[in-house]
Amino acid sequence: MEVKLVKPCGYCLGVTQAMKIAEKAKKSYPDKKVYLLGLLFHNEDAVKELSSLGLIVLDERKKGLKESLLEIEEGSVVVFSAHGHPEEYNEIAKDHGLIQIDATCCHVQENLEYARENQDYGIIYVGAKGHLEAEAFRANLPCCFYDVKSNELLGELPKGDEPLIVSQTTLSYEEVSRAFMAIRSLKPNARLGKERCLATSSRQNALKKAIEEGVDGVFVIGSSLSSNTKKLRDIALSYHLPTFMALNEDELRSLDIPEMKKAAVVSGASTDIATALRCASYLKGLFL
Repeated sequence: MEVKLVKPCGYCLGVTQAMKIAEKAKKSYPDKKVYLLGLLFHNEDAVKELSSLGLIVLDERKKGLKESLLEIEEGSVVVFSAHGHPEEYNEIAKDHGLIQIDATCCHVQENLEYARENQDYGIIYVGAKGHLEAEAFRANLPCCFYDVKSNELLGELPKGDEPLIVSQTTLSYEEVSRAFMAIRSLKPNARLGKERCLATSSRQNALKKAIEEGVDGVFVIGSSLSSNTKKLRDIALSYHLPTFMALNEDELRSLDIPEMKKAAVVSGASTDIATALRCASYLKGLFL
């Protein structure tokens, strides 16, 4: 099979920094318990790797993060995830005598700071209800929320005529555009401010280009927990192409793949380049 590896691929800056921060935390405090509050970012293989180094992962799928934070032993280290977190957690950690380390993605933090600087205009946040990034933003800056899952506005619209729209960094262009048009129908002068990060938009645009140049199918490499990875899958499906998603090579090998001549391989921003390359290499060996 001819395989086109869509670039960019590999960890984005935010994920790379989060990995380094977590690893450094363990090295800096070798005699203390180091907890990751929530999955540091959405890649189960990477989280397992960090666990093997001795970091203790508090999985948000198993217990609420606030509850988990309250249970951490005094004097321990807590690393906040790349998705951002409610600032209330900082005070909880301080009151419980915890050493705090923040791995929040710089783009996520910039989004919040930008919204705060412009909150006099009124903020409408576009995101996926339940996603850690969106929920952290809403906790830190209560505002009108447009949920891309239900395409519903939650909460009261800002009173001003020119509210600012800020979006979750991992959304697709289509999701942001759909939300923008819906909000504009209610607030015609609403403005679109900070939105997706370059790591998200560049992968989405590159995938669209690869598909339009001609492929028989698309393989999306990354976690089903990852918002930006699932958006790549959704884009491929919108072209009505056979689309497959796998976390790693082992998962890819377990799939029943139909014969095809040319395929695109694209990876999420929380998938390491070695995994993407191994998957591409495996696919190249099919249907020779």
